[in-house]
Amino acid sequence: MAISDVKDTPTDKSKYQAMLCGPLLFTAPHSGKLNRGGEEYGDKKRVHLREKYTAVLAMKFALEVSNLKSPLSGSLGSYCVWDTTHKLNDTDTDPNYLLKGSEQRSQFHRVLHAWSLQN
Repeated sequence: MAISDVKDTPTDKSKYQAMLCGPLLFTAPHSGKLNRGGEEYGDKKRVHLREKYTAVLAMKFALEVSNLKSPLSGSLGSYCVWDTTHKLNDTDTDPNYLLKGSEQRSQFHRVLHAWSLQN
C-alpha cells in the first residue's frame, strides 16, 4: 500500500512520508518539529525539536530489509517519517504525546493505523 491510499482531511497541513508495503514498520516520530502539551494537557505548549537523521535511518532500514525479500510476502520494509522540510503548524502533534481520544487528529497515528490494518 502506498501512502496515497491513506486519506487525510482537507484541513491537514503537515507532511509525512511513508511507504506501507511490508510487515516490518520503521518509524521516526520525531523527525520533524512537533507540538507537545498545551491547555488540554494542563500544561504549557512547547515544541519538541527535530531529531536529525532519524528519518533517513528509518527509510534506510526499511530499504535494507526490503532488499532481503520474504518468499511469502515480497517486500518486508515499511516506514513512516515526518517530512523534515515542512513548517510546524497547530496540527503537528507529537504522536508519543497524545491524549486518549485524540489519536485520529494525528496524521502520524492515522498512517500507523492504516499500516496495522494491512498487517
